[in-house]
Amino acid sequence: MLAVVGAVGWLLTPRGLPTGADKESFCGWVDQAMTADDDDTVRKATDNIEDGGVPAGLDGTAAQHGVEVFIDMTASVGAAGRDYWSDQTVADNRTGQDRDDLAAFLYYAYTECGAPSIPSSS
Repeated sequence: MLAVVGAVGWLLTPRGLPTGADKESFCGWVDQAMTADDDDTVRKATDNIEDGGVPAGLDGTAAQHGVEVFIDMTASVGAAGRDYWSDQTVADNRTGQDRDDLAAFLYYAYTECGAPSIPSSS
């Protein structure tokens, strides 16, 4: 079910993340969440992702759900994640659809946003 949100006119996905975020802003938030040295900055970055949403290219894709998995995992690891996210096996810490969707998001983050390193594909 899709719903229009506010004057901006973003659409909400069934999972709740708005779409239509500026790719540059989104990539900046992802970079902050992956590399910040303190938990407050990580939390602010993931809040920005939740509030600002995902770029149009991610809406309706597995990678969009992967963003949600990333946000959940980032809440668990905080600033310690700056070493964690460059690990090529990070997606293996999840199972099933979460793992696959997280891998799709991380691939997007590495190829489209220039995140630290490209994970190996399986």
